[in-house]
Amino acid sequence: MTCTYPEPPPPQPAEPTCTIIASPTSIYSGDIVELTWETTHTETFSIDHTIGSVTSVAGGSIHLETITEETTFTGTATNSSGHTATCTVTVSIHQHTESVPYCSLSVSSTSIHSGGSATLTWSSDDAVSFSIDNGVGSVSPVTGGSTTISPIATTTYTGTAIGVGDKTVQCTTEIAVAAPPPPPTEPICTLIASPASVASGDASTLTWTTANASSLAIDNGIGSMTPVADGATTTPALTSGMTFTGTVINSSGHTATCTAAVSVTHGGGGGGGGGGSGSSGGGGGGSGGGSPPPIIALMTLPHVSSQPLAYLYLSQIPYTGLDLGPVGTVIYWIVLVGFALALAYFVLFGVAPFVNRLLCNFGSRVSTALNTQPLAPAPILHNETVLPEAPRGYSSYDGFKSFAQNGALSIEDIVKGLSQKHPIVANVEPIYENVEPIYERVEPIATNGAAEYNSVTPDVRGFAAALVGGDRAAVFAGLRQYIRGSGEPGKLLSATACLIDDAYRVRVDGTACDPDIARLTARLSTATLEKLIAALATAIDSSYSTSVTGAKLALTRALAVLGA
Repeated sequence: MTCTYPEPPPPQPAEPTCTIIASPTSIYSGDIVELTWETTHTETFSIDHTIGSVTSVAGGSIHLETITEETTFTGTATNSSGHTATCTVTVSIHQHTESVPYCSLSVSSTSIHSGGSATLTWSSDDAVSFSIDNGVGSVSPVTGGSTTISPIATTTYTGTAIGVGDKTVQCTTEIAVAAPPPPPTEPICTLIASPASVASGDASTLTWTTANASSLAIDNGIGSMTPVADGATTTPALTSGMTFTGTVINSSGHTATCTAAVSVTHGGGGGGGGGGSGSSGGGGGGSGGGSPPPIIALMTLPHVSSQPLAYLYLSQIPYTGLDLGPVGTVIYWIVLVGFALALAYFVLFGVAPFVNRLLCNFGSRVSTALNTQPLAPAPILHNETVLPEAPRGYSSYDGFKSFAQNGALSIEDIVKGLSQKHPIVANVEPIYENVEPIYERVEPIATNGAAEYNSVTPDVRGFAAALVGGDRAAVFAGLRQYIRGSGEPGKLLSATACLIDDAYRVRVDGTACDPDIARLTARLSTATLEKLIAALATAIDSSYSTSVTGAKLALTRALAVLGA
């Protein structure tokens, strides 16, 4: 019993489409017009108004020069099944005017994909200049021309023609920008042989199915097959096994293959014979064989070519920083710059001067230590037991010396002496503003007082005389000489203060003093002597790390009291 299946109906062809564009769409009578068309799924394409069928069906253009009135052109696209589609475009005639300029704009394609380009064409009349916005600018020649544009979004281009007397006219055209088309889908095919095993000299039936394919071809002498989507065909008679390969191609030229194998079997031996007497004979035979192999269907996976990367815009990336907005960002940067300036000011005018002072003081101390001669130890002539001395009270005869310990006078001793209350002398000499008269004759000093001051060393007496005399150069020269002789500046100034204090005590309570110092201080007032002693006292309290610094400062103050 044989079953017959009806052939599947062939697939219907796609409907035709067409577009027709005129450039420009408005002209003066007799001007040139370019008609451009595009079609899909079309076998033939024709345009009315004596143009007729065109040879380039998929797309093309022609130029017309005989249009003298407004005309509507209609294009008719016809597919293989006789289905039609029409498209129209109208060209208007612009009347000439002497005062108003005229312009027109058009694009070669009103819709492009992102990243694509189109041709922008312009024409004008009675215009002295012509410009187009959206980055095109002034164009030349003014009467007409074209340029290539590549907008990234749907854009309306506006042309402005300026005529005589600055009269203007504008014309516009729009081009739409669509997203890029998706990549073409890869083709797929399957090929099945039934039966997959035949006897020698028999044929097999090949059945195929495809997807995303525009053509199918099978090798081994079968050739191109239609319909492409699915179908069946019979192989030639086979005497040996054979593999059939089908190849499909899509609209982008990508390919895929599928195969089906058919094996061939050969018949087995047979028969023997029998014998008999007479004219009879015998024989017999038979044939042999085996069961056919199972049917095997092979199908290939589509070959996937490299695909373009997906589009990714910066706006799609999430922002993870500090979003303060425009005003907040400005305030943030102002505060940051202000803080940096304040820090720089603090470093330059605070830290740097402080470090500089530290370095200078360190250098000064090192220089003083290197330049100061070490004190030579005095030889010990004999050991003398020093008994502790009880604290002494104030003596009007000794003055400040009453509080001195071991002959060294300190600032505390001077303060104690100045704080004592003295009896008011009955006959007080008048105190003058600045200078007291110098007496020609000095009363003789008591013998016992003179004997006491004979112990004052000449260098101390000479230094005190130079100081009372206001000789600045001699004072500092004497100080340097005393230091070079391994003398202690504090001791020198203490001895000098004691000498001048004795002169002060002569006037206050009549105690004895060095006659030379009494003679030299005779011209100074009692108040001046007191200020002089207070100035020298600043070198005795050890306020400074080096005694030389305190001594120089005290001498400077003392000389200032004397006006030197």
